[in-house]
Amino acid sequence: MKKNIILLILLCPLVALMAQKGPKEVTPDSLLYESFSKSELIKMQQEAPDKLLELNFGVTGFCYISDQKPANSQMLGNICNFVSPGKTCDINKMISTKRINSLNYSLPQDPEKYNVFTISNSSYFVIVYPAPVFMQNKISYIKQFGF
Repeated sequence: MKKNIILLILLCPLVALMAQKGPKEVTPDSLLYESFSKSELIKMQQEAPDKLLELNFGVTGFCYISDQKPANSQMLGNICNFVSPGKTCDINKMISTKRINSLNYSLPQDPEKYNVFTISNSSYFVIVYPAPVFMQNKISYIKQFGF
């Protein structure tokens, strides 16, 4: 009986600590600094971490760069033809980092197929997830942060 009481006493602070623990802190992805000011991102981090989390995933999880085209895909042309007004298409940066800021492009998303864009004359592609796959990935990503 004494052992149970001692165990209970030791577990109470641990349970209380776990109950106080909220969602993980959300830090802005470096690509967001191309579209938002540092002060805007800090404010979002403090006041609307869920919005920042969605932006993080939107910028990094909407599409990806690969040298392989997935099954069930359709080619839509060169990525530089989809750059947003006032933005630039930096092919060298895309290829060297294997990252793309989807906020700088007007990339269509298909409900069923992967949309594939060539990166100039390279052997790499920008691949946009189909809408249901994107949403499933987004939900999994957000759950990791406790939201």
